[in-house]
Amino acid sequence: MEQLISRAHLQSEPDPSSVLLSASEGERIVEQLKEFSIDEVGSNAWFQQRDWIEQLNIQAHHNAQTHSDEFVMEALVSFDKITVLIHELLVIEVWKTKILPHIKHRLANEVDSIISYPVLYHEASVTNLLEVSLFHSNAVEAANEDALLELVDWSHRKAMYLNNDAHSFSDSPARTAKEWMERSFEEHFDDKIREISFSVAIASLSITRYLTDHVKALPLGVVNRMVNTCDILIALVPLVHNPPWVRRWKGCIQKFIHNRWQQVDKADRLKITSLDAQVWLALNNLVVDPVFRDKYDFSEHRREQLLSLRRYMNELLFDQLPVLKDLQRAVDELAIGSAAASQKSHLLLEAVPEMRQGMLSGRDWLQIAEKQMQTVFGSAARDTAKQRMQNLLKTFDFMASMEEPEQGQASSSEQLDISALPIKMSSSRKTANGIWALHSEYVFYIDTTKVSDEVAVKDDQGNCVKGKRHRLVSKAAGSGKPLPSKGKVAIVHGSLTAEALLELPAASTKSSAADIPETVWLTVGLLAVDGFALQVRLKKSPSVFERDPQVGEWFVYEPSGGAITLQDEAQLASSRTAHPFPRDGEPNDEDSDSIEALKEGTGTKADEADFTGRGDKRQCDSAKSGLAGSEVPTDSVELDELD
Repeated sequence: MEQLISRAHLQSEPDPSSVLLSASEGERIVEQLKEFSIDEVGSNAWFQQRDWIEQLNIQAHHNAQTHSDEFVMEALVSFDKITVLIHELLVIEVWKTKILPHIKHRLANEVDSIISYPVLYHEASVTNLLEVSLFHSNAVEAANEDALLELVDWSHRKAMYLNNDAHSFSDSPARTAKEWMERSFEEHFDDKIREISFSVAIASLSITRYLTDHVKALPLGVVNRMVNTCDILIALVPLVHNPPWVRRWKGCIQKFIHNRWQQVDKADRLKITSLDAQVWLALNNLVVDPVFRDKYDFSEHRREQLLSLRRYMNELLFDQLPVLKDLQRAVDELAIGSAAASQKSHLLLEAVPEMRQGMLSGRDWLQIAEKQMQTVFGSAARDTAKQRMQNLLKTFDFMASMEEPEQGQASSSEQLDISALPIKMSSSRKTANGIWALHSEYVFYIDTTKVSDEVAVKDDQGNCVKGKRHRLVSKAAGSGKPLPSKGKVAIVHGSLTAEALLELPAASTKSSAADIPETVWLTVGLLAVDGFALQVRLKKSPSVFERDPQVGEWFVYEPSGGAITLQDEAQLASSRTAHPFPRDGEPNDEDSDSIEALKEGTGTKADEADFTGRGDKRQCDSAKSGLAGSEVPTDSVELDELD
């Protein structure tokens, strides 16, 4: 028994490496949160607070998932910052409505995505942080009445969006690879805006439900606005009949679960999702709770809307949400006309929110937009992008560690984790203004049907580095966007990252594409330094669709498969302990020197060529094995065997 108690204490102690922010760091950040004006969106100070809010959001969700001390929420309440978050939510909403249309073309085509995308995502970050905080009634009590009134109005606007515009997003047709490649930067930017708007509206359902949960903590004016002015009840009913998070896709039913569309089996179609549950629970509170019920004037229209819900009330629903039996009883009372008479409000004055109206009045939006294009989104944006890249590395690593592994096919737990973890590859190239812009993204998975190979290599000091080489699942021809001929490529595999400059053969004309090798190999990462080495097989795309407007070259190669060699976990952990500081994300001069084409036919096929990412000029000896640098495996596998 004593051993069990001892083990429980050890497991309950937080691991310092498993937190993004400590309690003291979180409190220090929360204390510095302040309200920004619309004019200040995109400034250095605004970006600093934006990054803080993102870190607080991730840490708050981590605390909630692990049932640990929720110090982020407590700090927001203690320092009276819930109102600040609601203010920031309204600021970015107004900015996206009034300023973004004037500068969207410039942001999409000339500003680095590491600057433009976080501005768009800020509304989602604030929404998520409010969502995890307002689960607690003391967080609702900490907000002032004007902020809560604004939050009710904001929730109503999002419900209206879900009832109308959201369906155009969920029902958007699938695009082929060619159609994706033909879309302009601005069209991709519009897609991202629509995607974020949908995600924010989905998250707003939880906030609406939490406000109805904590009705006793709401001021009387806020309750009256929910019931009469906004009529949240009637706004939620259509979401039961026609939810935008359910769609028919290629003859199958898909539901938006865990922020992505997932196909639902026929046997599971009647299972409610967490989004359905939020709507039902909010409706239950609005109809059953006496505080709301006594204020409703159940007109004929409201009665008809509520009675339309009876068709969904069955034992299958009650088995999943037993609390809804009270809602059924209340609706049945309305059906037979025995509901208690409502108590109409006798308030002579109605509380009206002023926060958002103050932001909208007396503004020249075009002038503000032009000023922001000259300042925060002008030439200074390039330096800001480099600084932000370094600041976000720690956050990204922590987010990767929070991802729950999916069910894989491997038998052992080690193979399960490796096979389920995606290998994310992204390429970028310089625009005319010298800004690195995201060009394409790819995701690979380890092929669990093929046997892994043991690999032993030597580093520069002669030490033996061991690992395993895993084959990747091959991609069909034409399934991805061709890589740029010149640019850089970044690889993320869990907490492991590597980056390299990219220089591939290109065709000056479409017809000349036949003269270059059919297959080339790209190697990114050093096993002894990065913890992995990724070999990517690049094949000529079936059709050449994209042309570099700056140099006039056609992009030819697309990833089709390959292999990844992963260092043994024990050696990787010891190397991290010995070298705790990661390398800079930008490629150094040695990297630039090493990005050179090796002689054609280095592999066993005469029509193949090798190109390596990281390492020194001794890479020629190791290119045959696909490992960069001086790491030559003792039992190497020929590149053509990876097909």
